[in-house]
Amino acid sequence: MSDAHSTFSLLHRLSQGQLESRTYIDLLFSGFISSKTDDLLSLIRSSGLSPRGRMVSNKKELQEALNDRSWDLVFAQESGRSSFTPADIAQQLRETNRDIPIVQLMDTVTDKEQEAAVQQGIAYLLSTKSEGLILARTLQLFEQQKMRRRLHQLELGIEQISQLNRRLVDESELAIAYLEERYLKDANPTFRSLFNLNKAGVNEIELSRIFPEKSVRQIDSILKNPTASTTEILTLIDDHGAEFGARVEIFAPTPDRPKMRQIHIDHLALTSDNLLDAQKPQLLDKREFMARLEAQIHEALTGGHDAFLLYFDFKPIPTTTSQTLLQKIRHALSSQLRELTHEHSLTLLDGLSLAMLIPANDREIAKSCAQRVQALINSKQLKLPGGISSLAFSIGITSINDSSPGPMELLQRATQSLRPLNDQFSAQTAFVNPLQHQIEIDDATQELEQAIAEHKLRLFYQPLVPLDAANIEKNFEILVRMHDAQSQTRLPSQFLATLSQSRVMVQMDRWVTETILHELKQRQNELSDTRVFVNLALRTLKSKSFATWLASMLDELGVDGQRIVFEISESDAASNLKDTQALCTALRALGVKICLKHFGCSPSSLKIYAIFKPEYIKIDGSFIEELQPPAASPKALQRLLQAIERKQTRVIAPLIEDAGTLGELYKMGIDLVQGYYLQPPQEEMSYEYFEASD
Repeated sequence: MSDAHSTFSLLHRLSQGQLESRTYIDLLFSGFISSKTDDLLSLIRSSGLSPRGRMVSNKKELQEALNDRSWDLVFAQESGRSSFTPADIAQQLRETNRDIPIVQLMDTVTDKEQEAAVQQGIAYLLSTKSEGLILARTLQLFEQQKMRRRLHQLELGIEQISQLNRRLVDESELAIAYLEERYLKDANPTFRSLFNLNKAGVNEIELSRIFPEKSVRQIDSILKNPTASTTEILTLIDDHGAEFGARVEIFAPTPDRPKMRQIHIDHLALTSDNLLDAQKPQLLDKREFMARLEAQIHEALTGGHDAFLLYFDFKPIPTTTSQTLLQKIRHALSSQLRELTHEHSLTLLDGLSLAMLIPANDREIAKSCAQRVQALINSKQLKLPGGISSLAFSIGITSINDSSPGPMELLQRATQSLRPLNDQFSAQTAFVNPLQHQIEIDDATQELEQAIAEHKLRLFYQPLVPLDAANIEKNFEILVRMHDAQSQTRLPSQFLATLSQSRVMVQMDRWVTETILHELKQRQNELSDTRVFVNLALRTLKSKSFATWLASMLDELGVDGQRIVFEISESDAASNLKDTQALCTALRALGVKICLKHFGCSPSSLKIYAIFKPEYIKIDGSFIEELQPPAASPKALQRLLQAIERKQTRVIAPLIEDAGTLGELYKMGIDLVQGYYLQPPQEEMSYEYFEASD
């Protein structure tokens, strides 16, 4: 692959928001006891991230960790057991030019202590009691880290792209030059030929040499926005003094030429008739709009240049699927919204969707623009095709600031926030109301209890496939889905997110376990050699009666306990050590086996492993993501596996999305693999590989 191709590929993936699809976060801890780090890991996991941590207690250990991999965040606190302070960490990070934010935790925090922390280079000093704030700041810093990485990767490729660009300019059939303070410089051969500039010594010309005064004023207006790229139909003057129309593109400055603007002239002349029509205001095409959006994002990074992205989704009344009618509606929308193009960047996206860029930091301005769109759509001047009476629309809005992601992810955020206009701009509270939060928990609890009672929960099955072809065991993980009133299938993250500490989770775990035990009983002959993996919630680990209840169920149904494996989160086990130990002892007495999932995410993973001696471990998904190209790094997983007693414990690798990692996992001696590449969860407990092995 050529350097140019690889760099453009990198930039494309950056612009599409594809480069860092990971959901895991790598954390360093200093000054904490192991139970506290596990509490923090559990807290962060509740947000949907997959955290992984490592403890450092001195300068040498920190340097070894920094040499080992990149880290997203440091949690630190003062400790009587160590002289290695948060200030020492900040100093070492500065000395080694590491851009890793530090969050310092204390029991109580004063204003004076916060001021001192800022001076030492600490990002945030927070109270250990403020779990909500700790989580919010963690998510905020993580998003900022991802953005900084994207920018750094762009910087690494920008010089190569600049060199390639200069070569392409010279070879292009477009007329290309560089604009600086009303002078055109460094024109390419096509430009020099078009305007007869091949005379010796002519290296620059004034704008007025090829543009009439009206066009010069338009260009001056464009240049007032130092970061915008735009396309206009302008009048030019050829070498014989005749005027002609051409499409003129003026681009934002590039890092290698920060004071210059590249200008492209499509010199295929327009006729006098279509020149007049072309000079009317036009909505941008999607490519031009995305270029402006990207420029706005970069401008926002400097601070003080916030903006809003509005996304409108129009619905014809009555509804139609006629492509002819939809195309006519698009044309009507384009004509009706032209007057807004003088002030804002607009484009019609796929279907009947409109994107609008508002360079303003006041939400009221965004609201005013949305209301103008609404007024234009409701105007009698909107010429809708016959059979369409009106248009309804929803609006999504997202802000653009110094923490914003790339253009595609911004569009996705705006799309996901679609609501009616009045709902979108209603008053919103900045902080969660504790009473409202409890109401949400109560509602979710009631919904789950009702789903259990009305048989709206469904079990799905995903196979755990042995990598050794000689191994014929059959294992399935049991997953839960809910069917709502609209017969839509909902994932656990959509109906269990607020319930990890609720008693109803014990009820749900019992329902899942009882349902699968009945399934094993009813299909005893067919599933006699099948083992099932059932997840246990945090609340169930604290239940004093779960093991007793399970014993009675196994006895009643005559199911062997050895066919059951309970999966327990490593961080849940670590933060509830006594209760989890008692439960595991009782479960093992019934023949049940234990699997620690998310294994390897905690600094105390090996300690937890030694305490529980699980029959299975399911490694944390972050290790699998690290095996993905282009920066495949198996070292961390290899070190972890070397510390495991492999004769005692079988290792499961989850989240297998393609065949690329299977070879590496096989060489490492991984026993079982699981993921969508092998088979997505389905309602039948079957797998072609298992069937073929019978």
